[in-house]
Amino acid sequence: MIQFIKFGLVGALGTVVNMAVFEGLRLAGLHYSLASILSFLVAATGNYLLNRRWTFRAARDSAGGWLLYMVVNGAGLLANLGVLVSLRQWGAWPTSLAQLAGIGAGMALNFILSKTIVFRSGHEKGDGYAEPSPLT
Repeated sequence: MIQFIKFGLVGALGTVVNMAVFEGLRLAGLHYSLASILSFLVAATGNYLLNRRWTFRAARDSAGGWLLYMVVNGAGLLANLGVLVSLRQWGAWPTSLAQLAGIGAGMALNFILSKTIVFRSGHEKGDGYAEPSPLT
């Protein structure tokens, strides 16, 4: 439960980053779908670094670990885009609100996949991940 709370706090910060980048890219003239993908990449990279060190207490950086995290969180991106596009196209929601709903759609899925695939116990061999403390 502590890990889920930490994951949620990191996700909240990531949401702020995601929305700031998303709105900045939209103001620059990018289509909301492309802005969503790019803002996801920026926010997910920051979330990886924070989750690796704080939430799951992984030992060190790993390009392979980042890539795996990005692939796993691609499921969250697909959920995000599905909600965003659906709410914009068929629900006539404001773009920013639809993006925020899309971000929320992938959080639980991203936590489960991050915990069980990216930062799982035993994954540390060869990728530099440490076993999470049983108290976290």
